[in-house]
Amino acid sequence: MDIFKFFKTNGWEVSHTVNVPESPGMHHDPTSLNLSSASMDYLRACYNGIYLHQKIAIEKFREDNICISTKTASGKSLVFHVCGLEILASDPESKLLAIYPLRALGTEQQAKWQAALKKVPGSGGLLKVGRIDGGVPVNRREQILRESSVIVMTPDVVHAWLLSNLAKQYIQEFIRRLSLIVVDEAHVYTGVFGSNSAYLFRRLHHVSKLCGGNYKYIVASATISDAQKHVQQLLGVDVSIIDSTVETSPKKELSIYLVNHARGSDQLSSLAQFMSFLVNETKHNFITFVDSRKQTEHLASIIQRSKDDSGDDLAGGNLNANLLQGRQVCPYRSGYEENDRNNIQELLTSGALRGVISTSALEMGIDIPHLTLGILVGVPNSATSFYQRLGRIGRNNKGTVVIVNDGSIGSELIFREPDRLFTMPLSESSLYLENERIQYIHTLCLARRGGEDDAINYNRRHEQDQFKSEASFPESFVSLCNDERIGDIPPHLQPMKSLAGEDPNHVYPLRDVDIQFKVECKSGTYIRDLGTLSFAQVMREAYPGAIYYYQAKSFRVYKVNTVARKVETRPERQYTTKPNHLPTLIFPNLSEGNVQKILRFGELCVAECNLQIRESLGGFKETRGRTEMEHPYPLDGSSGIYFDLPRFTRNYFTSGVILSHPTLDHGIRCSIIADILYEAFLMTIPYERQDVGFGDDRHRTSRAFASKDSRFVAIYDQTYGSLRLTSRMTEPDLLKDVFSDCIKIAKDDPRFQIAPLEIAALEAIRGCLDQPPIFDEYGNQKPLTGPSHERVIIPGSKGINVHNGNNEEFFIEGIFLHPRDGLMYRGRHLSQQSKRYSEASDRASKVTILVPIKYIAEIPGESEIGLYNFETGEIENAEVASGI
Repeated sequence: MDIFKFFKTNGWEVSHTVNVPESPGMHHDPTSLNLSSASMDYLRACYNGIYLHQKIAIEKFREDNICISTKTASGKSLVFHVCGLEILASDPESKLLAIYPLRALGTEQQAKWQAALKKVPGSGGLLKVGRIDGGVPVNRREQILRESSVIVMTPDVVHAWLLSNLAKQYIQEFIRRLSLIVVDEAHVYTGVFGSNSAYLFRRLHHVSKLCGGNYKYIVASATISDAQKHVQQLLGVDVSIIDSTVETSPKKELSIYLVNHARGSDQLSSLAQFMSFLVNETKHNFITFVDSRKQTEHLASIIQRSKDDSGDDLAGGNLNANLLQGRQVCPYRSGYEENDRNNIQELLTSGALRGVISTSALEMGIDIPHLTLGILVGVPNSATSFYQRLGRIGRNNKGTVVIVNDGSIGSELIFREPDRLFTMPLSESSLYLENERIQYIHTLCLARRGGEDDAINYNRRHEQDQFKSEASFPESFVSLCNDERIGDIPPHLQPMKSLAGEDPNHVYPLRDVDIQFKVECKSGTYIRDLGTLSFAQVMREAYPGAIYYYQAKSFRVYKVNTVARKVETRPERQYTTKPNHLPTLIFPNLSEGNVQKILRFGELCVAECNLQIRESLGGFKETRGRTEMEHPYPLDGSSGIYFDLPRFTRNYFTSGVILSHPTLDHGIRCSIIADILYEAFLMTIPYERQDVGFGDDRHRTSRAFASKDSRFVAIYDQTYGSLRLTSRMTEPDLLKDVFSDCIKIAKDDPRFQIAPLEIAALEAIRGCLDQPPIFDEYGNQKPLTGPSHERVIIPGSKGINVHNGNNEEFFIEGIFLHPRDGLMYRGRHLSQQSKRYSEASDRASKVTILVPIKYIAEIPGESEIGLYNFETGEIENAEVASGI
């Protein structure tokens, strides 16, 4: 039975078909490039000529750093190999560093590099390719660096191992001899990972100059919006772009089907049925792309359950066993343990798996030659992601892609207007080098006493001179480095320093801005690691009581330690849970230094400012077959789950854009308006959905542009410290486009059930945007302070303790002046309000805590503010204070 008979039999509907025809390649003679004999021998042994974009890239590399920004399977690796051979032909002592963002991609490319070098007659095996990643023992790495001409690494190993061992002479010698760095898949260096990597490449440039080295870059990227700007911001150097306008590589035929699954059926069950059919009734090897980590796990678990006789076996079982054993379809996502991730990647590339269910983690260019079918659950929100997913299919033969309507706004729009499929916007760079937390991670690595700079600059180890660099670091970063060297670090960064100790390169990974939660499962005396999670992911997947899925096996979360960053689980039956989200609280900070921009369009006010975000869960809903159970917090402990607080909360600091308009105060469901605004924003600027948040709230104090308790909607960055992605919402022309799309969504999408009053509100806001913007100076007012006064949170109110590494709410009971430590708050943390504290009989459990006031951050609009008078010891209210 083919897939079309399955569609017909099971009530699936093919709504549209697109055939992308095969196109032949056009070769060019490389003779005019005047390449070395080694390169020409390599080309003659492997190819019948080269494509135009390859020829242009090789020509430009003689003078410039280059970036090849073309579609998948266009032969970028040939340029790496030829340029590398040219360097080694002129200087056999040179070293080449090839950086790939996935270990499996590095393993695959190592073999291709070695095959390229072996084609060179007379090399006698002297040109070796080595690979160093997390799976290579440390005691073997020196030999690899010394003996290899080409070294393959992940950026994570460059950060955690190479640069943390600069005191070793063989590493300094390797960096001094570096002549070329290859950076593949540059488009995935975005968001937190990309911003961290931008500092990594600058740190490498900095130490290279100190070692007397000099190297060039070859970069490969998918087609993205303004690739030149992205790569220059990533690397800190100028590059020449070779893009698809000169690409002449061939393309295989591809058939794309837009399909609706059977009406009234459960989406996940229908998809699992389709994939089981592919395994049992066809010869297809397939990849399914979904946009959430939980979907990868749940789909794989449904398929696996359908194959198990019991259908309800205990997950985990023998925790020491390979969880992949006997699988034909596996999930793949970020956060897996390295060994588990590598096992899946090896099974994929060898063809041992029939299918894989993946997030965007497998969009990048691992060559999986056996894939003949791709399933896209929903339409990706950018052309870049769309083409990357298409590029996984049919690399050697004709491919088939099935796009399943997941009911999202973007999918519904494409299914109504299929011509939009090939006119979606390209993804945009989302690098932001001004995030203070990201800056401080790299300050600790590079400029702390005993850090990377000191490892080479021996004479500076105990000096107080200024930090200087030839790398293109932002001025704010250089200033922070100098502050670190003299010990003048702001209070909110000091917990990061304490956690880092003498090993920030390992404590702070490149792929997050905060320390990850480690997930463990205990069964008897055996402990199995189940990957890592960010705090945001814990809120979605591994909150107290949750069923957490790992490689399609289920585990009960019975304890979450937010201070130690640990999630403890035990094997559990394959139930499912869903968190009960309380309304997200948004606290705009419109005080001095916290406002980036305020625009007025008549009655509409658009303010970009710093925000405090409080995300909370009030419990969870559990599904066991057809039975649903509600579990509100606190949990009573009878089931062995330890959580006795009324809510599970994450507080973080970021930035975003709040929009205030009088119509939002007249019976409007602001939460729906915020949801539609979020969707329209991502349709216009296709950032990753998990990087942007939305919500609505009220102004807790009167503003110059809004009265107390008036409503606002907000779009904000979900990265701690912000990447300022949502700053685009202050661009007048973009705002017009976004609100025009809001109106279209509100009218066309029946899911929102928008009332006429709410459509009228959107139209009123859109009408305001036709007026010219007025820039407001609000937020630059003089702070409430003076020589004899100190701004404080008054007793009976609360703030956020930014010093304990957990951003916990702190309830203030008193303020006093300590003779040595200055002003101190006396109070209790939120965790001390739990039942076990209130019922404790021992005196120690009820004691209050003393905290310097500099460690307790205000909650804008919620913390009640006053001034401590040093002369009288009294606390004056803010109105009196404003007169000083």
